[in-house]
Amino acid sequence: AFSGRTKFDKKEITSTIEKYTISADQWEMVTLSSSSSWTPCDLGMGYQIDSTTILVFGGFDKDVRTHETFLFNTATNQMERGPYLPREGSFSNYVFHFGNSLYLIGWNNSGKNMYQYIIPERIWKIDENL
Repeated sequence: AFSGRTKFDKKEITSTIEKYTISADQWEMVTLSSSSSWTPCDLGMGYQIDSTTILVFGGFDKDVRTHETFLFNTATNQMERGPYLPREGSFSNYVFHFGNSLYLIGWNNSGKNMYQYIIPERIWKIDENL
């Protein structure tokens, strides 16, 4: 679990990261490596893109939607910046993994967008025909 809102009236965002170990049926806090950089958000999304990497993207950073994305390495607890979203977006629906791409609907003040993330190339695209 990456970040999220702790209070709705004041839009307080927590910067905690937690992981759940299925075999132990246990949640624990994750401590990022000291060189990590990320922006905690509400209404962002995360998706595992390979055996040790979770793509974390979009959401609100308290006041505005963000273009930022991050790559979290589960083996080293390192968070690094990923490629920016082509448009800022918030996400609260399912990510579809088809072939080498992720597909999902996000929204901003201009409307809804169909986002595509091409995993091997690590790039984002938007389907303008949505």
